Amino acid sequence: IDYTLLLTQPQAYVDRKKQELTQLIKSKPNRPANYRSGLPYKTKNVPKPTSHPWPEQRKIYHLVFAIGDGMRRLQPQQTLDPSLWLEVYDLWPGYYLNDERIRDAACALIRKGDKAGAARAMAILAKQYNKLTWEPNVLMAQAEYMRDNSGNAQAIPLYRELFSNYPQHTLAGRARQLYKDAGGR
Repeated sequence: IDYTLLLTQPQAYVDRKKQELTQLIKSKPNRPANYRSGLPYKTKNVPKPTSHPWPEQRKIYHLVFAIGDGMRRLQPQQTLDPSLWLEVYDLWPGYYLNDERIRDAACALIRKGDKAGAARAMAILAKQYNKLTWEPNVLMAQAEYMRDNSGNAQAIPLYRELFSNYPQHTLAGRARQLYKDAGGR
């Protein structure tokens, strides 16, 4: 049924997967504090994670990616909304490269202008993750939001901060060019 919906009615498929995701988030299973799922880790070079997601919650990644597939099917230009990762963050803290997903969620929420969601994502980033991995992307998102909504004058200091504090970052060259285009000296 899901695959048929994905091919014929992508919007119904996305709605169905979002409903499954919200049900999974709302129904929290009762587990002991130090619960271990018993997943076998046989390879020597892979460190065993300190915490596992609950068996019921391992579907989260598949559901979020399925929503992304439906959105791509809906319109080729449309992709997964990264702010979805923030909604499910409480179910998978400290697991599977969350810093990149939360960083993308924070940037998407900043670009949308959602101050409450962006503040929550920024608080998680500041508390849990290294500033070097997320601050340049957040600065670029803030500068783009300022450029689109307040004009270039608000974005100029953010561009300058990005390329002066993080000269080796991949966004530094773009920030320097945007800084010059906006009228910075």
